[in-house]
Amino acid sequence: MDMDSTFTPMVKYLENLNSDKIIVEKLENIGPRLLWSHSRFIHSINNNGFFLTDGDIDLSETSNMVFDELVKISLKYKYFKKVGCALRIDNLPIYLKKSRDIIDSEIDNWSEYRSIAQNAVLAPIDTTLAFYPSYTQDFYHWPAVRLSGKNSIMHKPWYVDYENLTPEEAYYIEKARGWGGFGTSAERGKRPEDNDFTKTLLYRYSRAIKFILLISPKFGSLLITKLINSRNLDSVIKTA
Repeated sequence: MDMDSTFTPMVKYLENLNSDKIIVEKLENIGPRLLWSHSRFIHSINNNGFFLTDGDIDLSETSNMVFDELVKISLKYKYFKKVGCALRIDNLPIYLKKSRDIIDSEIDNWSEYRSIAQNAVLAPIDTTLAFYPSYTQDFYHWPAVRLSGKNSIMHKPWYVDYENLTPEEAYYIEKARGWGGFGTSAERGKRPEDNDFTKTLLYRYSRAIKFILLISPKFGSLLITKLINSRNLDSVIKTA
């Protein structure tokens, strides 16, 4: 989904990429939220399950079996609306100040009390690489499962050195001003409101949750989904 790219090398790349195997959909620059309810997007997806990812993900060090693993875990935990990849923080450039802010914000998603199985944690997922077992009108942010280990991915903007930008990075950062896409979310660090119901639930009952999911992954995923959605209004993002 190309949202009105204007960076000349990118435009040429997408023109060459378009083929019988890869279809480049041209859209106005509406952002990820409106895309979710856009008719062109809905028409393009497979309701038997589909993958969705942002364009700023680096898969160069990710297992080539990642898509199979995402589907496998989704089938196991049937009622979670998405299963995605964990975002690496172990190799962030330590000389960048923003790396410390990102780690401070993201470290909770790697916490032991979120673990439900080896290399699988209960953590919210936005529009990064994930498998969706079916399309729903609302965008589910949480609950979800992140796969780590060999199925982790790298979020390329986290590795950008703002003091030494490439022409492409400088171009997109300038165009993104006013969108709130830089210096926010995981780059902003923690805030008091981050201590929500979901974290309290996982911290207090992590062993019980892990046991329930171990005994009955499908029933456990249904129970957790209903509980979190009933108490945490941020679990679902209205898009239409």
